[in-house]
Amino acid sequence: MARPIAETPVLYGADAQRFETISQSTNLTPRRKKNNSARLMRILSVK
Repeated sequence: MARPIAETPVLYGADAQRFETISQSTNLTPRRKKNNSARLMRILSVK
């Protein structure tokens, strides 16, 4: 038997604006992807 789907939260204020900006963004350039990957690896290595 399937479980019910949880209700989706509604975003307000700064969170809503940030989500809107992210949802309208275009594809990242290869340079930007490389920088983001490097930042993520640094963050993950701190743990």
